[in-house]
Amino acid sequence: MSALVIGKTYRFKHRQKGIFTGRLISIEEGDVEDPEFYRVQVPTHEGSGNEHIANAKEHVGGKKQTPARTTKLLRPSHLIDAEEVI
Repeated sequence: MSALVIGKTYRFKHRQKGIFTGRLISIEEGDVEDPEFYRVQVPTHEGSGNEHIANAKEHVGGKKQTPARTTKLLRPSHLIDAEEVI
């Protein structure tokens, strides 16, 4: 896996979260295990294929709906692969 570039969109394969598509929005200071973390914005609206990543369900008109997007902080050590989506 090559170095990721802020602002580009990738298809991530993650050990715990599975496969999803998201845009890298920042690289942040990490901890002892991972010196940096990736902050990724993931579209999670209905039909996006990423609904399983949504942080919470929003209640709209008495119905639960997934939020349009979710932000995740990823540990590089938990990524299996990340390929750029063109």
